[in-house]
Amino acid sequence: MNGTVSIAWVLARRELRARYRESILGLSWLLILPLLMASLYTLVFWGVFQARWPAAAEIAAPGGAQQALMFGAKLFAGLSVFQFFADLLSRATRSITDNAPLVKRLQFPVAALVLGQVISGAVSLCISLACCVVVASAFFGLSPNFFLLVILIFVCCVIGYGFALILAALSTYLRDLQQVTPALMGALLFVSPVFYPSSRVSGILGTLVELNPLSIPIELTRAAVFSEPIAVSGYSQSTLPLYSFVALMICGFGIWFFGRLKSGFADLI
Repeated sequence: MNGTVSIAWVLARRELRARYRESILGLSWLLILPLLMASLYTLVFWGVFQARWPAAAEIAAPGGAQQALMFGAKLFAGLSVFQFFADLLSRATRSITDNAPLVKRLQFPVAALVLGQVISGAVSLCISLACCVVVASAFFGLSPNFFLLVILIFVCCVIGYGFALILAALSTYLRDLQQVTPALMGALLFVSPVFYPSSRVSGILGTLVELNPLSIPIELTRAAVFSEPIAVSGYSQSTLPLYSFVALMICGFGIWFFGRLKSGFADLI
């Protein structure tokens, strides 16, 4: 296990460096791209559709620039969590097929390929959430709940690793998943409480949001960053322990499932 983690760290560093090696701004793109997306979504949802967060009016003047900044910052926090899962799961579908020379080595811990993607994704998530914390503290005088935030990042990594292992194994046998997963994640964005609080939706959309496994970490992360009671997100104090237990179960199943299928990887790539 220690060898797998060590190799995963090396792979994560190599991936982050290779992704931005030839760019002028380098690793700054980890923050710039999500900020650009959040700015665009803020312009559309806050400016055009007049969307608002329930607690924003209590902190910022109604209709003012501060309220727009609050909306954008909350959207950015939720988008950062969603993007962590979207990028991880989309890349996981190609993690085995794109690394055939490594997979065919008998002594190579194949799971390290997926774990490396989790680590690199966690780095991006931490950078984005750090930006949200700075905005919340500097512009609104809020004191983020760092303890809750650290737990949530860890839980996101745990459940993300489990889902990524499952997809990595399945997509090696079913290559169609490499095309389907990015499209599904694009659709999942709009049934995730990124642009709206889950407490504001009902009917079929409300049911889909409740069933969405990304809803809880998105809402609780937003509450942690902006120092809001968990009840504001529509969840209770028992939500995080229960979700953490489910995350561990999914991670355990993912490890078992990946282990059952990995013997056939070398023959399929």
